Amino acid sequence: MKGFISNYFRSWNVLERIFLVLAFVAPVTLGAIFQSSLLQISASSVTMIASLLFAKARIEGFVVSLIGMILFGIVAFSNRLFGEVGVLILFGLPAQIAGSISWTKALNKADDNKIAKIRIRRTSLKEITILVLICIVLGIGLYFLLAAIETNLLILSTISVVFTVFGTILMIRRSHLGTLGFALNDVSNFLLWLMIVLLGDITAIVMIVQPIMLLINNTYGVFEWRKMLRVQELEAP
Repeated sequence: MKGFISNYFRSWNVLERIFLVLAFVAPVTLGAIFQSSLLQISASSVTMIASLLFAKARIEGFVVSLIGMILFGIVAFSNRLFGEVGVLILFGLPAQIAGSISWTKALNKADDNKIAKIRIRRTSLKEITILVLICIVLGIGLYFLLAAIETNLLILSTISVVFTVFGTILMIRRSHLGTLGFALNDVSNFLLWLMIVLLGDITAIVMIVQPIMLLINNTYGVFEWRKMLRVQELEAP
């Protein structure tokens, strides 16, 4: 077991290891200070770990992300963020399955001393434009749907859902812009949970830390994926 762990983290640089430690320390520390629930702390920590794995283009990120989504969905439901819950059930869970299948098929074979990596796609402007138009239409429909079921923080919840869909589709397609889509979602999530804290739920402050850490992870991922794409294109026959 010890050998497996040491081999697994062998390719992680210092910055990535710091991110991993912070994914545990930050939620636990703030959760203890502001008396957050164990569920809130766990959802924040697991989601940050999944984000770091995706930044490294590691397929096991889907398993960790699925656990984080379930925990986050429970927390969101308790705060009447029905848009977040709906997108997790109707889109998030199927997306995890589709993404894991897509990434599995795209895994490059690796030697014993190397880690198998996925083949990254360079996304065209046309593909991005089509996806943006789809998300705009989706956002308009979601706004009225979420308004009908009295979703809390309607506009921010709608924007957050749309960015979640945007980033997830890019990630499923192994786009080099996938982590950029998630970074946009992190900004909207930060504003969403900030408003909840300002409205009086101080225990939700641990959920504010989560998107901040995720934004750092995903910003790092933007550069990491572009670097991996350049290496992949140089090594292509």
